[in-house]
Amino acid sequence: MKTIRFILAVTFLLTFQYGVANAAISFVDSDGTGAVVPSITQLGVGATTGEEGEFELLSCATQSDGSNFFTNAEPNWDNFDIGGCGGAPNCIMGIFTKLAPEPNNIQSTCFWNDPTNAATGIVMRYSGVNSNLPVADFECNTGIGNVATAPEVNAPEGSFIIRIYGANGNFLDAANLPGSKEFGRSFGGGSQSSLFVYGEPFPDGGVADEVSISYQLVDTAWRACAASLRMDGVSPIRPIPTLSEWGFLAFAVLAGAFGLWFIRRRSVTA
Repeated sequence: MKTIRFILAVTFLLTFQYGVANAAISFVDSDGTGAVVPSITQLGVGATTGEEGEFELLSCATQSDGSNFFTNAEPNWDNFDIGGCGGAPNCIMGIFTKLAPEPNNIQSTCFWNDPTNAATGIVMRYSGVNSNLPVADFECNTGIGNVATAPEVNAPEGSFIIRIYGANGNFLDAANLPGSKEFGRSFGGGSQSSLFVYGEPFPDGGVADEVSISYQLVDTAWRACAASLRMDGVSPIRPIPTLSEWGFLAFAVLAGAFGLWFIRRRSVTA
């Protein structure tokens, strides 16, 4: 009887360990702001609260005469994507990432080169993201018009998709996007600068479709990006279980089968 209990206990622990190693990505917190101030070259966005080591993504948008660009974000953000909207361009968008150094983060600030009159920013925090290679795929589109389309992206199993839209015009209500779980929006200066960010879980993996939102004006310049976040415990090299995980599963199956055989054998001999 002690042998059976030991086998069942080992089987439970191995199965539990396998499940914990593949915890799902979850939205934790967000903050955002918009500002209309003459001749600014920076924007304090806000702060998020969560656990140390969680993944954070900061987005900022502002105006441009065709030569403006984001330089950096503080404190200690990594420049992930810096680009202009469609056209001249007359707006730019910056995306920055990092792992939260502490549970209660301090205010994040975006910096750009040329003075502008309006800017917007949103910071998002997620748990369960792979700390080594958090972003599995990232793509962007740019254009001019009243419809902005974030491109499709490849996503491993257990992914979370984030779509980010920056423009020089106000967007229409997009809160009813299919599958949307949370969203943040921020305006600066009426129709001068806007930013929209939302995310949705994509547990089965594959190709996440392109998604569009609408703007009020037909000549809106926009930049739309999509990113797939890699779940913690998923290999960045291949989206299949590692050899050690296969070993855990195989041992669990064999241990269970042996336990059943042992019970039946004792019943027959009794």
